[in-house]
Amino acid sequence: MSIRRRKWKSPNGEAREAWVVDYIDQHGERHLKTFARKRDAEAHSVTVAMEVRSGTHTADGRSATIASAGQLWIAGGEAAVLERATMADYRVTLNCHIIPLIGATKLSRFSVPLVRAFEDRLRADRSPCARCCASSARSWLMPKSAGS
Repeated sequence: MSIRRRKWKSPNGEAREAWVVDYIDQHGERHLKTFARKRDAEAHSVTVAMEVRSGTHTADGRSATIASAGQLWIAGGEAAVLERATMADYRVTLNCHIIPLIGATKLSRFSVPLVRAFEDRLRADRSPCARCCASSARSWLMPKSAGS
């Protein structure tokens, strides 16, 4: 794993600089990530090194989105032959509340603070009925071990 400074000139002649983290993941694939500050690059490098060692690292480019994970959630419910009303409620929750607000977010960027912000946004911006969706959405968005 390496951190290096990259310098270049923009098309209008302005000097630019960025910090690049270059690493090989646990599958032997090379990845690059660019940062504006060296401090951010170093912090990312430490996090990635730990994740690669434990075998849990997923690069942003290879990560699925919350929307695609939601579709898998629906497919899992259908495979488990859940009640028709339950599946209808899951679809409404996914299509009306989860996908419009956080569906494009990559799972590799998923965190407890993101879930908390999503809950707060549901409570503030949506109808009273949608507010109850915050707790049901949270049940599949965040494992119980992630904290309450």
